[in-house]
Amino acid sequence: MSPLPPKVSVLVPVYKQAALVLETLNSIWAQNYPNLEVLVGDDASPDDTATVLKAYHATLPPERAAQLHLILHTTNNGISGNLNSLIEKATGDYLCITGGDDLFRPGRIAAQVAALEAAPSAGLCHTNMQLFASESRAPIRLFHAPTASVSRLQSLPTLTEANYVGGPCVMVRKSAVPPHGFDPHIPMASDWLFAIECGQGGIVYLPDVLMDYRITTTSITNRTGLMLDEAETTLHLTAARYPHLHRSVQRGLARVYRAQAAYGIMLGHLRRAGQLLWRSVKANPMGLTTPVLLGVIALWVLAVTEHTLTRRQILTNRLLARRRGR
Repeated sequence: MSPLPPKVSVLVPVYKQAALVLETLNSIWAQNYPNLEVLVGDDASPDDTATVLKAYHATLPPERAAQLHLILHTTNNGISGNLNSLIEKATGDYLCITGGDDLFRPGRIAAQVAALEAAPSAGLCHTNMQLFASESRAPIRLFHAPTASVSRLQSLPTLTEANYVGGPCVMVRKSAVPPHGFDPHIPMASDWLFAIECGQGGIVYLPDVLMDYRITTTSITNRTGLMLDEAETTLHLTAARYPHLHRSVQRGLARVYRAQAAYGIMLGHLRRAGQLLWRSVKANPMGLTTPVLLGVIALWVLAVTEHTLTRRQILTNRLLARRRGR
């Protein structure tokens, strides 16, 4: 009898996913990986998610039921807190992380285990994935183009500059997980910092499409303002904990500030957008380009004009009020 392969703990945080989570679980069982446990954490969903999970658990054959562990929270902990509760209970050598509405493709777990076993210093393995529309199930795009550079997608400095790791297609070595797990300072989008921390010993990228990632109107990736704020927090925490990544952090901050400026322009916050563009220049002076410089100047002119017009309007209103008072 051949020995069992390394044990894998699949972590599935869920919230209000009663209609979708069973499809996710069935795609995990279809892996046919022989040494597996699945931990599902329901974060106090107000819908029927917990009821659906308990009913599903009761229908499983005994051997499979023993592999499925339900952690049903009575208070909401946020994504980071929910995931940390699963990490705490996981007993596997490797942690395979996915969303409660995403789908495994056949062979994902075995392929990632083999990749990490072949690279014993690496702490993280990620794959390509297909994005699809939730309602129509129509494919949208691949997360990474087939021509994407594998070396760049295995570079820790590059990961620090911009998050190239798709959260639902991550497997990490449990020994590489930091003591705090997913950082509680980042309650929603903590997967970027988690990847940076787990990838300190090395990163492995598999270009095969091994996950289907569902896009919905409530996906975290749709919450632009929150994502940008938490990206900035991620980089400041990275700078404090990993000084050797300082230059990459500065380039990353410049990119985030430019994105925040673009979002500010969209919202009509021109003065703030100009300040953010200037911060991007200060964070990474070597990244100063003509479009960025022209953007700073144009936004400064617009902000000054806006301020002048507003000031004139205030003075006009005061003058009219005085005349009426007479």
